[in-house]
Amino acid sequence: MNLKIYKSVTGVQYSFLLNKKSSGTVCVTFRGSNKMFQTKDEELQKLIEETRYYKEKNIVLAQTVSGEKAKERKSDPIDYADVDSLQSAADVLVTEYGYKPEQVNTPIKVKTASSKVGISFPNLIS
Repeated sequence: MNLKIYKSVTGVQYSFLLNKKSSGTVCVTFRGSNKMFQTKDEELQKLIEETRYYKEKNIVLAQTVSGEKAKERKSDPIDYADVDSLQSAADVLVTEYGYKPEQVNTPIKVKTASSKVGISFPNLIS
């Protein structure tokens, strides 16, 4: 299993829907200060690489981490600098990372969930 990290080279905050056969529609968003998105999901990787954004080189493969290193990798968190409220942080976790609203309805739950998925909210005002 490889971890692939994609980057928006244009600086644009891309967000688009992809239809996975295994689990339905998934929202892929390149956010944070680095405009990056990472996934170990091979089906999702293939779908990203079939988008016009990837083919036109607006999105590029920034890094691939393979095998055991992918399992062990503790990447730098993706910063969501534009998120400054607890509700907005919860919305990101629900819409982009599949959490249920009740799983991210307190500051502690948001902090725990965000560290599990490798993201941070540096400007969060609780």
